Formats: sequence, structure tokens, C-alpha cells
Amino acid sequence: MSDLNTPSTGHQASGTSVAGLGVDIVEIERFKGAMERHPGLINRVFTAKEQDYCFSRKIPYRHFAVRFASKEAVLKALRTGRSGIGWKDVEVTRTESGSPQIELYNSALDLVKTEGIKQILVSLSFSHNNAVAAAIAIRN
Repeated sequence: MSDLNTPSTGHQASGTSVAGLGVDIVEIERFKGAMERHPGLINRVFTAKEQDYCFSRKIPYRHFAVRFASKEAVLKALRTGRSGIGWKDVEVTRTESGSPQIELYNSALDLVKTEGIKQILVSLSFSHNNAVAAAIAIRN
């Protein structure tokens, strides 16, 4: 894939390698509590597109929690921690088929270009108690 913000076809060209792997788990009730105690958290961490999606769901805080786990997993896959990357620089969107995908902006996009990362694969899941996300950064 030549553009990180273009959905993946699932096929990889020869010569690619894994640049990093990240996994994160979030306790949904704990995240819900944080959202209730800190109302500004939603605007500080999530883009307008992410907020629109989560608030359109029956139980929004589950979707916020899994998106938070996704952002953490991506940052781990990029092996940066959060140094210089804002929460909104990593956005979880969906393809037309409904699969999650990652879009990067600002310093996160600059980093992947510098590191030669062409794709970030992400998988999200949640139960009644936990939200989990895994991310793999692919380099050419």
C-alpha cells in the first residue's frame, strides 16, 4: 500500500517487514469512570469523526474504550511511547466494509514516513468487561 490512509487489500509485496507490534487492553468500566470524572477527556483524546461514531452506538463508552486501546496499541507498534504524538494524531476509522483502519496525522504521519512504515494493521475487540486492540506496523 503506497498511502497509509488508504484501506489495505490484505496483500503484501515481497520485501516488507514488521516494524513493530503493539497490544493494549482497557477495562471498560474504569474507562467509563474516567470519562465521567473528566468530561474534557473525550475532546482531548478523540477526533470529531471518532466521537460521532462512538456516540451513534448503543453503548458509546465501549467504543471509546476500544478506540483508546487502539491508539495505545498503535503507539506501541510505532515504538514511540507518546513522545511528540498527540492523541488525535492517531484516528480509528472504518472501511466501507466496516473493518477498522488507522489514519495518521501531523507528527504520527511524519514519523511513519521517516521510518518507512507503509501500513498499520489493527484488530479491535471488546467483551462486557474489556476492550483490546492489536496493531502491527509494516515497513517496506
